[in-house]
Amino acid sequence: MVVFLPSDTFEQGDKYPSLIIRPLLPAFWKELNFKEFFLQGLSLPNTRNTQKDTAEHMWNMHSKAQYLNAVALENPHNSVNFAWIDFDIRNVFFKGGITWNLLSAQFCGKAQEPVYGLNTAMQNYIWVPGCLDKITAEESNSAEFKHSVHWRFCGSFMFGSSHAILRLYHLYKTHFKSFLTLDSSTTLSWEVNFWGWLEANNLWKPKWYKADHNDSLIDIPEMVGFHIACENIDFRKYTYKYPDLSPYRPSSASYIKYKDKEYINTRYVNYWIYPGGGYYYPEDEAVLRTKNVMSELTVGNLGELVPISYDEVFENVSQTKRTGCFSEGIEDLRLFVSVTSGELKCIGTTCSYSHNEKVRMIVGSYDIDQKCITDCSTIEPPTDTWVEKNWAPINFENQDAFIYKWYPLEIGVCVADTLMLVCIHPTSSAVFQKMKGSTPFVLHTLDGEEGYIGLIHGNEDTVPRQYYHRMVFLDKKTYKVKSYTEAFCFMKPSVEFCIGSKYDEARGIWVFWISEMDRDATMVEIPGKWFVWIRSG
Repeated sequence: MVVFLPSDTFEQGDKYPSLIIRPLLPAFWKELNFKEFFLQGLSLPNTRNTQKDTAEHMWNMHSKAQYLNAVALENPHNSVNFAWIDFDIRNVFFKGGITWNLLSAQFCGKAQEPVYGLNTAMQNYIWVPGCLDKITAEESNSAEFKHSVHWRFCGSFMFGSSHAILRLYHLYKTHFKSFLTLDSSTTLSWEVNFWGWLEANNLWKPKWYKADHNDSLIDIPEMVGFHIACENIDFRKYTYKYPDLSPYRPSSASYIKYKDKEYINTRYVNYWIYPGGGYYYPEDEAVLRTKNVMSELTVGNLGELVPISYDEVFENVSQTKRTGCFSEGIEDLRLFVSVTSGELKCIGTTCSYSHNEKVRMIVGSYDIDQKCITDCSTIEPPTDTWVEKNWAPINFENQDAFIYKWYPLEIGVCVADTLMLVCIHPTSSAVFQKMKGSTPFVLHTLDGEEGYIGLIHGNEDTVPRQYYHRMVFLDKKTYKVKSYTEAFCFMKPSVEFCIGSKYDEARGIWVFWISEMDRDATMVEIPGKWFVWIRSG
């Protein structure tokens, strides 16, 4: 936070390093070189609060762009995004801690507390809440427009990237004089009227969202609040000594316990994701290729699970492998034990084994002894799509089933190589609309109730993409969502994926096998008590 105060009323201290105090900036009219307007005098709107809406107050309202610009240029916290917040905004907040947590990009608390962040869905935009629909250019240029406050924008809060903030300040320098001289009286109107005029005349294109002068001001769409698991004091991270299969690198891993032994299947990929989101292919063919490696696990010195073997798993698939595909092999393999046969099975994503040139799910047997995937069938989805991914295995009424969607919640079973939906439940759009399956769902007891639990994920199309996760607990009988956790990321808001998890009941620890940027395969441990659960409905 940066707070501006008169220079004779403050002293910068070390008690709150995230709070920076700066002296007030010069009057905005001086910075804009509007001396002639100030000396000649500006008229004020006809309809206004005469005690409050003085010339000084009007200039102060416009100076929001000036102060945002100054902080964005200095960038004392090395931030990507910035927010303007009126000093008295708390007077219109009525939800207490809920709103303050959402407002905080990061809060300082005890070491055990999670860090709260904001997931920005789009870059180089500024989000501004408001009450009214967009007006036309003709309306904004009328003689009446400047004489009463127009609440297209609320004015007390805005949030955006440094690029968007510098752009708004530039618009003041290039267009504010034109706005002042729309009428012969050179009326100094409210800042929200100027913003509405800029938008109406296609000079400014903010991301507007519906809100009022209350808690909805900070309910920014296309954004997700999340906790950061690695900030927890009891978070543990382990890196395995995977074999070098260059140009392939270890990525996501799926976990299973089968016949009293524990295994993971780790996906190796041949590409590299740059920080900006672009892909590099060492083989220079722009083809995604996947290898799968099986590892048996044992317990290490600290109680963690560590591999004692690394064996490549081969694809013994009867379907003809198509050539010329953008992706070869079976991706994101999830292991599960068949509830009907007790056999170890797997489900993954494939393009090269799909028979209709679309990306489909493939189900097969995972043979530990022979180290191969066999007896495979590609599965058609309930509706025709181009790409299918992220089906999560689950036991549905003693049948091998898969969670197909989360909004609404749809569960299906395979009938003649087609997924037939057998269970549909409505879910919250705010929580589940963008979510996808991650790990298989397994039986688990939560707060004395038995049900099915697993991890799901969503992502936003930033550059690079930002992933976030939730744990979800389903009713054992109805398969309805009973509860879910607040959103979180493991390491940081970036490309991080997880298809393997286990609950260590003896230690009260959740174990996850994650990858960052589709590489850097890692096993992490998070105390079960860390998760914040929300009751559905």
